[in-house]
Amino acid sequence: MKSSRAVSPLLAVSAPAKPPPSAVPFLAPPVAKRIARVDTLRGEVHPDNWHWLREKENPEVVAYLKAENAHTKSRLEQMLPLQEELYQQMMARIRETDGEAPYPKETALHVSFALARSGIRQ
Repeated sequence: MKSSRAVSPLLAVSAPAKPPPSAVPFLAPPVAKRIARVDTLRGEVHPDNWHWLREKENPEVVAYLKAENAHTKSRLEQMLPLQEELYQQMMARIRETDGEAPYPKETALHVSFALARSGIRQ
């Protein structure tokens, strides 16, 4: 007995042809430096070599995060056409007046709905 499976239209999207690996100029991923730090909490020792990355105002942290973002962007750039195609397919399947479940506000139930793809919510 054969089982028939329906293929989702979202899965039927053709992936972009992969260029040869040497043709794609990817940025090298940044490597975070390790600065040894050991915290002791209730007698337990917790090493954390990347604690310095929590210092949001540190110029080294900002530079490292910018390098990570640039690396990610270089890797995902080739997926932009597929991302846009998937977005358009999903938007085509969503009713333009989709709303949310009612929620209590003060003494009444309120409903939020989206105006026709304007990005404005009421």
